[in-house]
Amino acid sequence: MNTDQPTYTGQYINGKWRPGALGTPLIDTNPYNQSVLAEIAQASLADLDEAYRSAAIAQKSWAETSVAHRTSVLLNVVHIMEQRHDEIVNWLVDGCLLPPHVFIDVPNHSDFDPDNGALLCFAYEATGDATPDIAYFEIGNTGELRREIGFQAPYAAMIHDFAVTQNYVIFPIIPLTVDLGRMREGGRHFQW
Repeated sequence: MNTDQPTYTGQYINGKWRPGALGTPLIDTNPYNQSVLAEIAQASLADLDEAYRSAAIAQKSWAETSVAHRTSVLLNVVHIMEQRHDEIVNWLVDGCLLPPHVFIDVPNHSDFDPDNGALLCFAYEATGDATPDIAYFEIGNTGELRREIGFQAPYAAMIHDFAVTQNYVIFPIIPLTVDLGRMREGGRHFQW
């Protein structure tokens, strides 16, 4: 295990660090070389229930605090994230194996090229909320970006999965649409 990567032996529940009830760590590994990225304490169902109950209680008291206090807390979070920028970027790159200039949400249904082992993935709404822009990526087994192709769908919509053949990549554009005006009026991000 890389000693620069953390080992999380506890869980933060109800304002305290404590060991996970299962007692065994979850090992998070790099999908390409199987090196260990982190060890994380596993939670039992009882841990999850307690975390949920304490979060529900904490949310009520958080909602009762002043806007100024909540703003102060969130600005402190921003400050900490800015101080740890390089560490956070390294984790994003290591965890996703993407070059630093590529920030995408790799969907659950990414795929591997059976011929060369490249990670095949995509991002929809790739240039911002409610845009019809799609970005397709091929990432080599050492993390290098091999190909990046941007294009537009006929309309902004959820794209849950894609299909890859030897000659084509197919993106089903379903009518679960995205509309910025609808969202601004408090509507849902995705709607039939």
